[in-house]
Amino acid sequence: MDYIDYALEDFLKDELFVKWVQNPTPEQSFFWESWLSKHPEKVALVYKAKEIINAVEYAHVHEPPEELYLQVLEQVLKKSERRWVRPALHQPAKVYTWLRWVASVALLVTVGLGSWWIHQRENILPDPEVRELVTKIIPKGKKVSLILTDGTRIKLNSESKISFPKYFDAHLREVYLEGEAFFEVERDTARPFVVHAKGVDTRVLGTSFNLRAYPEQRQVNVTVATGKVAVYNTVKNPGDHPQSLLVLPSEMAIAGGAGKLLTKRPVDIQQVIAWKNDILLFSKNSFEEVLYKLERWYGVEFVLAPQLTPVGNWSGEFQNSSLEFVLEGLGFSSDFQFEIEGKKVRVSPK
Repeated sequence: MDYIDYALEDFLKDELFVKWVQNPTPEQSFFWESWLSKHPEKVALVYKAKEIINAVEYAHVHEPPEELYLQVLEQVLKKSERRWVRPALHQPAKVYTWLRWVASVALLVTVGLGSWWIHQRENILPDPEVRELVTKIIPKGKKVSLILTDGTRIKLNSESKISFPKYFDAHLREVYLEGEAFFEVERDTARPFVVHAKGVDTRVLGTSFNLRAYPEQRQVNVTVATGKVAVYNTVKNPGDHPQSLLVLPSEMAIAGGAGKLLTKRPVDIQQVIAWKNDILLFSKNSFEEVLYKLERWYGVEFVLAPQLTPVGNWSGEFQNSSLEFVLEGLGFSSDFQFEIEGKKVRVSPK
């Protein structure tokens, strides 16, 4: 069935859609999530239809008289382009129940019951802050790509965590990040896209950028690939002042966390986003920084010999390379050697 031309009332009268909202199965959820990912312009409409359906289901304890149901139902049938058949007395009860439901929806969206609907909506719609969030946790050694219901694409780096609502609301798209991710945000001027990370908010309409905010980091880094990004801190302490920066392509915003100073500087964007293209990059990194990157990239743990005292910096670029190949390259001109034992890597002097 083609839903692309559906208006609000079409979704409300579609029995398969209503069944999915009221009692979803994995198969139905897979279908609708896939369909919404292909048609992000329909997300707000579908979300509104879901709100009404859930409200009506609750509101049946206050059903209007049956005569009013039948009157409204006749109006719905006359206006609909589809041909609905009013049930005869011998038809199954569930069909009659379905038509009663359609009538109740029509009642809710008519002006005559507008005040009643507003009252019900205030009592039954969940608070935006307690709506269900989907959380994805990426372990060491893994990277994952996601497509959100609005069409936004996200590449998550290792040891990252992201949370987002199953469906964005009609006015704002919000996600929560710990770790590192590259965002390609689907443009929607009516619904800004906001990423919350360690007391720093990154707000865009439609652009691509990299955000790095691991828990152990002291800073949050936002690097723009295309478009413009607005970066804000959040005020946590008395005397702190909110700040914001407009960040342009090949610029990195550096934030110290909630209420802290925001600065920006030019960067090589290809170096910053090398990880998303499976390029492991070292640029004058210390030995500790090299091991830290390798542990996260390959999901291993390094065990250092007590007598090991490496000095100096390491540079190199490896694409789709095995851990053994990278270690051989790094250790070629150094004074230490590696031994891989499953998920442990022992490092000792040569």
